[in-house]
Amino acid sequence: MKLLAGSWGSGGRTGPALISADLYQRLEAPFARSQAAALAPRRAYQVALRRAAIAVGGTSTGSHAQRRTSATEVKNARYKDHIKDGKTTKEAKKLAVQDTVEHLGHSRHRKDLAAAYLP
Repeated sequence: MKLLAGSWGSGGRTGPALISADLYQRLEAPFARSQAAALAPRRAYQVALRRAAIAVGGTSTGSHAQRRTSATEVKNARYKDHIKDGKTTKEAKKLAVQDTVEHLGHSRHRKDLAAAYLP
């Protein structure tokens, strides 16, 4: 996974998002050539994302779903890190959830966001 800065975020804000290394490589050159903050207007981005998701057999057609997927991946990785550091499973889960909420750009103690983004 790679970190892509300036992706569409919640409430129209921008922020980082984890994407596959393959997708990052495909986007790297167009962004390097562009002087703009984004490669396309927001609506064009939404349409392109929907078409791409459907083309590969996906059912999730929004970037918010990608944000949830990214959150789950971050939580799982952080959980493993905390277990390796000697935390109990309960402590590791709590810390991983807090780390993930913080990764999403919010206060690590927002339990409502943890419930919204993490299964």
